[in-house]
Amino acid sequence: MTSELRLTVEEVPPGRLPSWIYEHAVNQARESILSPTFDRILYIHPNQASRVEMLDFIESKVPAFDRSLHHTINSLTIQIGMNLNLKSRMENDSIISELIHIMTAEAATKLRFPVLHPIEDRVWSRSKTEALFKLHKTLTEEDAIADSEQYTQAKEFRKILVDISNKLGRTHPDIFTASVIDELTKDDIETPFFFEGIKGLLLLNHDPGLSNLNITLLRSLLRFLPIHQITNSGSYRLGEHGLQIEDIFPITDQEQMPDWIPLHSLVNEPAKPNIEHYALEMEKQTMFAVSNICEIAKEENPDASILIVDPDWKSRALGWRRCIESVSSLVSPELEIAEKKHIMRPFSTLISLANGMKSFSVEKIRQVSNDGLFERILISESHPSNPNLTPKCHLDLLEEHARNHHITGGQGAIREWLESISLSKESSKDAHHWEELQWWLANLFRSLYPMLPKWDREYLDNQDCVIGCTTGKELPLTVKSDNGKKWLDGFFRSLTATQPEIITLEQDGEIKQNTQDLKTRIQEFETLSSRLNLQVQNVGPLWVETLLRIIEIDNSHPLQISNPKLRILSPKEALGCTADHVIITHLSSTSWPMRPSMVPLLSSDELYKFKSTNPESPVLSARHFWHHLIHSGNKISVIRAKDSDISAPSSLILEEWLDDESSPESKDFPDSVLQSSPRERLRADGKKLIEGEKATKKPLSPLAPYSKISRELFLDMQYRMPILAGEDGYLSEDSLHKLIQTPLLRYTEIKETKSEKYGLKNPRYNNRWPVVGAATRRIDEKGKEIIIVTPSIEPCPITPWKSGIEQHDSRHGHTNISIQRKYWSPSRLMNWRGCP
Repeated sequence: MTSELRLTVEEVPPGRLPSWIYEHAVNQARESILSPTFDRILYIHPNQASRVEMLDFIESKVPAFDRSLHHTINSLTIQIGMNLNLKSRMENDSIISELIHIMTAEAATKLRFPVLHPIEDRVWSRSKTEALFKLHKTLTEEDAIADSEQYTQAKEFRKILVDISNKLGRTHPDIFTASVIDELTKDDIETPFFFEGIKGLLLLNHDPGLSNLNITLLRSLLRFLPIHQITNSGSYRLGEHGLQIEDIFPITDQEQMPDWIPLHSLVNEPAKPNIEHYALEMEKQTMFAVSNICEIAKEENPDASILIVDPDWKSRALGWRRCIESVSSLVSPELEIAEKKHIMRPFSTLISLANGMKSFSVEKIRQVSNDGLFERILISESHPSNPNLTPKCHLDLLEEHARNHHITGGQGAIREWLESISLSKESSKDAHHWEELQWWLANLFRSLYPMLPKWDREYLDNQDCVIGCTTGKELPLTVKSDNGKKWLDGFFRSLTATQPEIITLEQDGEIKQNTQDLKTRIQEFETLSSRLNLQVQNVGPLWVETLLRIIEIDNSHPLQISNPKLRILSPKEALGCTADHVIITHLSSTSWPMRPSMVPLLSSDELYKFKSTNPESPVLSARHFWHHLIHSGNKISVIRAKDSDISAPSSLILEEWLDDESSPESKDFPDSVLQSSPRERLRADGKKLIEGEKATKKPLSPLAPYSKISRELFLDMQYRMPILAGEDGYLSEDSLHKLIQTPLLRYTEIKETKSEKYGLKNPRYNNRWPVVGAATRRIDEKGKEIIIVTPSIEPCPITPWKSGIEQHDSRHGHTNISIQRKYWSPSRLMNWRGCP
């Protein structure tokens, strides 16, 4: 029987799966323990979240059942590998990645990667290993590496992965699926034991962007089991249809249905979704709106399930935690971050003190002092002359010394610190503190001897002793470690023997556990390095870089929510999931980009050729996710930012949905909901004041509203300033109070003949004060009207006219405060003397 005959496709409406799928899963689970009277079907879910949702639904009906009949493609691959007695799949953690980097660097010295590394004496950078990782993973998922004569770089890298897999007795994840496929396609293979008693495989709605490697795996399974594929109704070309293993038509009547599938009616038309569309002024207001929607949903139905969809939720994990905590009816999530590992962060800070352009800078040394880890491992003898002196970091003196001697860190910083601080400080009021700081720094530099670059190690080797800057006595220093292994042994020995002064029993147990975890990871790396016969450098910055890599903490899943009725997922993770209320958020192009992944060493033609790197692939997947999400709940809330928010331009999927005639009109959230933070309330009040509305509360400063309109008010007063003169050719007395700025001063005197001719007097002979010139109209000898601007005498000080706004008037001299000057300054006298 051909693979096409063993593969059937059934189209269902997007969103919630048909009821027969749930009913059969429950009945199958109920009978799985007692007697398998039902045809056993292997369910393949699109992701782990949808699998857990199905298992939770079954558990609500059947408390105990066989869960091995529900898998994702990844978990099924692992299960099949176990049945085929293949080597187990290793975890691709930081230790394995570092070992592969070391093996790749060794291979590069033998010119096995001539394109990336044409000269054997060059240093192999870590970015080249990462580039090979990405290239090999892409070609493997495209199933394009095995039979091609191209991609020699990726083939050489695969040899390294195979080598490390053989030596460690476990298979690397990047080649595990390919090894399973190779085993399944052998001619003499028997049916895996796991497939015994299973009538068929039910492949639920999957992403159209599923890798070619996984599609090849599904095709290889057709040899052992028939597959009934569930897809969505909709356009295959646009991506709405979902994954299609083979290009075959979906079944159209009951006669085409496989006999192992429960009888059911075919449904293709989707129900009209209940969508609420909200448009916000700014995307950052989204979480306030979500918390309000969740609160209303829980008030209406306390048992309602809520699914929040955010394409980039991991980068906003802390914000989502605050959002959930603001809803009293929801259980607060647990945020697992690196800071919970008390020993990891200070350990990383300590060993990286000598790394980078800012090595031994005052900022880094301050951080080491604040962590307190170095003090716990510091073992020093007493001072030779003053037992009250101990090695101690005085941060105020440290910062003062770095500022006075311009120590910014980097190469040669150790020499700058020790030589400058060793100068005599006997006359200083903090003389003893200076010597304690000097002693502490000298011990710090010596204790980090294995981490230092070659020039710093040579400097410390040539330094016989350190003389106290105050007492003049030789200071006892800690013993240097020759290499990293000895340093780590001494570090863990000292750390185990001491503990912080103020600590609870629970904290002490947690610190000991974290210390043991750190020690275990380092020992595991050393053991695996020995099994692989790798020569790992154990001194200098490269050793520190390796150490930092192997103790990296994986924070790929930082948000853990203990409430089963609430989930926060990305669109890809939410495929196949449903809820009573689905809230779709952060639909900007920055949060949900449609850019294809860039792969090094591949040309543009090759990027277009492959499925995962084709520009159309992420768009097809996004359309499929969106097609599912807007039908996945009893109520759907779509929250987006308006076009006025230039920081969050709409994604392609959102623009297509907004252009669709069936999309509902947007609604606005009330300002009271979006003003959950003081900043948002102030922003809303400012907007109201601009629009002439009354604010909700008085501003913090009485000058705040005026600062917004001060410019407009001054321009208005400037436009109202009189410019036409009175009968005598100068500004009239009635208009002087509207003067707000000094007029143009022209000290050219008017000729007597002209003054008599036009009836204008010299401003010095005017009968009133101040004399402010203005434009006046006169008739010349030819009978034409001319405009003469009369000169002014400096009229300062000018007091602008009252506007009636207290804040403005008080700034321009309209107060009851009188200034009585007893003496004039020399500069004021000179100004008065030069006044015309």
